[in-house]
Amino acid sequence: MTSIARLFYRFAGVHSLLIGLLPLFIPILLWQQGFKLAEISAFIAITAVSFVMALTAWKALYDRRYWRAILIASFVAELLLVASLVTSSLVNEHSVILFVLAALLNGVYSCFYWITQRTLFSAMTQTQTDNKTGKQFGNFQIVIVIFLKLGILLGGYFLEKQQTPWLLVISSLLSIAAYYGLCKHVNYDQSQLQPIDKEADIDWRQKLVL
Repeated sequence: MTSIARLFYRFAGVHSLLIGLLPLFIPILLWQQGFKLAEISAFIAITAVSFVMALTAWKALYDRRYWRAILIASFVAELLLVASLVTSSLVNEHSVILFVLAALLNGVYSCFYWITQRTLFSAMTQTQTDNKTGKQFGNFQIVIVIFLKLGILLGGYFLEKQQTPWLLVISSLLSIAAYYGLCKHVNYDQSQLQPIDKEADIDWRQKLVL
């Protein structure tokens, strides 16, 4: 298994766990806080706008091969999103600022997670020419589901117990550990910072196709 493949699998695995802890419950959290359907739709719209805007920052980092910055940005955005959701759940009255902030952070996190994952997957399939890639990815999807369900179980438990601050603590510890673990596969040498060959003209806009 190449270093790119290991980076992809670990990146996707840890983020699946993090998503299951709280971000997956965003619609439920908004509904429980008394937001109406129109307001939840506005949240989704703001998230979409933020996603598109974040693409500019992601593309700038991608062009400069700042993969460490891309990795840390994905974790920082996730932690800030969780922090805003936890704070919102602890505030009794509706806060427009927290509502908009959470929607913006959700878009930024979605961008840096999904686009990075798609890019790493493209790089992995280009660097591996054997027939094992499809089988490995198929088996890994099972692991992804397990991580996601584990995150959902933990997130659902702490939400039911109304102990959402613990979700921020767990997410922080996982993010810090995962970031340093992932950085082992991203060396300082610029030639090794790019998971895609510099000579290969890859259209980053293709990563929008989910």
